[in-house]
Amino acid sequence: MNFYIASKSQVVAREWRSILEAEGFKVIAGWLDDDNFGNGPPYEASSRAMNAVLDENDVRKADALILRASPDLEKTKGGRHVETGMAIALCKPVYVVGPRENIFHWHPSVKMFDTFEKLMEYLKGL
Repeated sequence: MNFYIASKSQVVAREWRSILEAEGFKVIAGWLDDDNFGNGPPYEASSRAMNAVLDENDVRKADALILRASPDLEKTKGGRHVETGMAIALCKPVYVVGPRENIFHWHPSVKMFDTFEKLMEYLKGL
């Protein structure tokens, strides 16, 4: 099974990717390989457009999306929410780890998990 990981934290998402891949799953999320993510000067408009298309393509290629919800419900950029919405619109399963953050986390295609460990238990049982 191929997953896209949507998260505010690239560090946590990379850790999750390592765990998923060690269990034989594949992660399709090019943003995790961008060492400049969240660092340095803002991307130019052309880079932002390119990254948006790359992320969209990765969501399309994945079988399901894993979202790391903000544990503290702090306001963040909306990219991960857009990616989640795309996955729902594409009829892909969405697995949210953490608290519900918006109305779409009650969508029938969304499964909620308190911890990443509980999600892994679920995925291993598929």
